[in-house]
Amino acid sequence: LVQEAGNESLNLAKNGGSGEKESLLSIATSLNNIGYCRQHLSRPTVKSSSNKATGTGSDAADAKSSQRKKKEQEDAMSVYTESLNLKIQALGRDNVSVAKTRNNIGSVYFSAGDYDKAMAEYREALRVMRLSVKAVGKRTVKIALVDFNERR
Repeated sequence: LVQEAGNESLNLAKNGGSGEKESLLSIATSLNNIGYCRQHLSRPTVKSSSNKATGTGSDAADAKSSQRKKKEQEDAMSVYTESLNLKIQALGRDNVSVAKTRNNIGSVYFSAGDYDKAMAEYREALRVMRLSVKAVGKRTVKIALVDFNERR
């Protein structure tokens, strides 16, 4: 169901939009959403205590679950990477939207246990976010901090 909805959004995005840049961004957004769903489908489920106590869980079921998780992570990485490439093409490397997708890619690496690659993606996302803060200006950052402190 998630895959069908994502594919439908992707097809609409490919056929719609007023210009090439807008179309690329729509496709990238759809891909990012599909990646997010696939990433979260790969999260392990908690076994009930009754299964553990009775020993009804099987090694074969665990292996199948592990294979499914790996496949979902690979699928998520694939669509996140495609989304990243489209965003870079439309917006350039130093755009906040690109940084957010890099953060998502880092999360997939992290959940797969590949911490070095995760850190590389997180650091690149942070670098771009810092550039965007500089571009916006100190005044906006101060307003955001005031707003944050008022909500606490």
